[in-house]
Amino acid sequence: MPPIPQSILRIEEQLLGIELRRPFEVEGKEYYLWKVRSEREGIHRSQIYVAAVMLTYSPSIRSIDNLPQMEVDDFHDSCNKSFSLYIPRFKRWSLLFTVLHNYIYRRWFQPYQSEIEHQRFLCKFIAPRDLPNKGQITPVSIQGIIWLHEAICDEVESRRHHYENLHRRYSEPYAMLTELPARPNLYVLQPLFKALLMICCAKEYNGEDSTQVGKLPVYLVRTRFEDELSEPISFLPIAAKIDCYLEAGQGTVRTSLETAIGFLMDLEKRERDAYGLDPDPWRPDTWTMNWFQSPLGGGRLVGPSSWLVNPESKMSWDGDGFDVDRMLKALEEQEMDNNGITAGVI
Repeated sequence: MPPIPQSILRIEEQLLGIELRRPFEVEGKEYYLWKVRSEREGIHRSQIYVAAVMLTYSPSIRSIDNLPQMEVDDFHDSCNKSFSLYIPRFKRWSLLFTVLHNYIYRRWFQPYQSEIEHQRFLCKFIAPRDLPNKGQITPVSIQGIIWLHEAICDEVESRRHHYENLHRRYSEPYAMLTELPARPNLYVLQPLFKALLMICCAKEYNGEDSTQVGKLPVYLVRTRFEDELSEPISFLPIAAKIDCYLEAGQGTVRTSLETAIGFLMDLEKRERDAYGLDPDPWRPDTWTMNWFQSPLGGGRLVGPSSWLVNPESKMSWDGDGFDVDRMLKALEEQEMDNNGITAGVI
């Protein structure tokens, strides 16, 4: 996905009724490096939003034994994520998906510093179809989601092996033209993704915006795949904030979205501190490095974009990532208005 053209941003301003900020005055190499990072942030936010909200992966519980072949975009979006968030569709589901995306992204993202290479993010949204009991979250439906989750993980690994075999046979330009991952070894199904999943109690959503949705109930579910983690998962750190325990999977708890996201971010950090990031953000994909050729005579950029802006410079957040964030917040407010809800008033 290329950087967002200024003409598109102007159209979005008119549609959403906002004025997007312009880049501040930075000169020379510092400005160029800031612009590269800014464009990467805009691309990343757009990719994550589209995959989560507009093109949500929606497999059926009934297809567990014969899951349809996963599309390339869903393969990308399943890899380099720390967990999957299962969200049954109920009333206002489109609004809920946008609100959840804005809330989770803002909790996770640190301007100029977050590792965003290779579509790395905290979670993948999945909207399971054909749940029993009309989508009510019960031990039976949780077990069904666990089985679906295992089937999805198997499909991701199968797709990765398939793409690796194709990559050995064809060059990167051919792979790109055929919409195959140019470097499938940069897309990894994370051990934490396999070990833990979250289920949103979507039926209990009452129209909260992204500043209030943290109180929405969710279930955290341990699977049976923790062998690759640095240590087993324990819910003790959030014991005081657990509403109830269920005998599903290897252990299931009900808590708030706010508590669950904090818990998962801590687990993500624990695994990163123990093993580092896989794939290594210093391993570039070829097209990205060619796209951002330095106009300053310095050759191709090397390394993750999180190194491009000096944190000691104390630059305020701006640029493409900031613009997309404002557009998505405006879109959330627009959707709330379409649903007859005043933001911040439930």
